[in-house]
This record gives sequence, C-alpha cells and structure tokens, in this order.
Amino acid sequence: DWKLYKWPGHGVSPEHTYQCIEGEYMKADEYDAFLQDPSYFFTTTYLPRIFGALEPFKQLPNLTVVAEMYGLGGIFFPYGLPDVQSAFKALLEAGSEALKWVGYYLAFNKEMAESGFPLCAPGFTKAPFDKAVQG
Repeated sequence: DWKLYKWPGHGVSPEHTYQCIEGEYMKADEYDAFLQDPSYFFTTTYLPRIFGALEPFKQLPNLTVVAEMYGLGGIFFPYGLPDVQSAFKALLEAGSEALKWVGYYLAFNKEMAESGFPLCAPGFTKAPFDKAVQG
C-alpha cells in the first residue's frame, strides 16, 4: 500500500512501467516540525502518510522525552496497541523480503561481473531537492 508509486501488477497493468503518484506528502506548515526533529516527523507523520500499513505510527510517542523512570508506562503503552504491533510486523516482513531481494541482486551482479558485464546499477541520480540529505 505504498502511495508514492504504482507498479506492474500493483496499480497498473503488468504491461506498463511504474508510475510516480504526485501528492502533497509533506505540507507547507510541517517544515518546522520536520526541522525540529526529522526522525520523529518521518516516523509519525511522513511514513504513515505514504505507507498505509504504517498509519498506526501516528500514535507513537516522541522518545526524546524519556529522561527518567517516572511516566515510562505512559510513554511506551502505544507500542502494545494491536494496530501499532501490526505496523511493526509489516516492517519486519518488508525487511525479510528486502533481504531476499538484496541476496538475489548481489548474486546477479556477481554473475554478470564474472561474465564481463558492467554492474546492474552502479549508481543513480535524483533531481535536486528531491531528497533531504543529512551530513
């Protein structure tokens, strides 16, 4: 349920290429929150907006407030909610699939290199300002 793209067999026919879906995935009034704490913003605002399975992450607390034992139950209870746990399970499943893909990809690149072909994807590029970069 990735809202940024449609791909063959998932939103477009198997004969078509992937499609970027335009949308306002970060709103103009959210820049201060993003700059204040990019990790928290991405976890609780941006990712739930672009991945339906991560919608429950909107309920997660900002862990930077954990300074002492008092109140920890109130901070951590959202992690026990069934929908939040389901979102984490979706991430674990995605991670397992990504690990399989990396294995196939690396094996393919190795086989191609040994056969004298260039790397499958030696690099990539993006349009300026499409990606925030941390130094």
